[in-house]
Amino acid sequence: MSNTVYVGNLDSKVNKALLYELFVQAGPISSIRFPKDKQEENTEHPTYAFIKFVNDEVDYVCKLFDHKVSLYGKPLKVKKSNKQTEAIDHDVGAKLFVKDLDESIDVPQLCNIFKTFGQLLKKPEVFYLRNGTLRCAYVWYTTFKHSDDALNRLNNTNLANKVITVDYAYKDDKQKTLKHGDEIERLLDTERQKNYPLMN
Repeated sequence: MSNTVYVGNLDSKVNKALLYELFVQAGPISSIRFPKDKQEENTEHPTYAFIKFVNDEVDYVCKLFDHKVSLYGKPLKVKKSNKQTEAIDHDVGAKLFVKDLDESIDVPQLCNIFKTFGQLLKKPEVFYLRNGTLRCAYVWYTTFKHSDDALNRLNNTNLANKVITVDYAYKDDKQKTLKHGDEIERLLDTERQKNYPLMN
């Protein structure tokens, strides 16, 4: 049975922190996500989100919030979600940005280097910036404990005769001003580790 609710009719000013503060009153939360692939063309912010609870409390949550609570003057639409995307649910935001990779370092090597600090969520992604002159990569971990460790150990270290820079990646906002690893993401990660220890 799904323990995820769909929250619709969101104002553009609504963020994860606000949703967390509101919905945690109904029960412990495992994850909150805005579907980045279905944002409307003329907006920088999706109009809905999915909130996954630790326990199967979605019927109670729907009764408590559906059309009964407004944020920024807009009544929330809260329904039971019929979608379960486990890989996305487990993406807590522990996403690292690795800059200035040498050409000799391929994806399997990246996996071997970074997985020594903990479980990777998925295979790293290599890409180029500055018109193909700057080789970079994204690396995803299942928890901030592992990504923090990798960042602290590998940032400004020599890898294949090049000094790499490791930092948290920017979130998928157009301004590129917010980075992963904020307080809310870490709080949700802590809650998930308490309730799903085998996934870490």
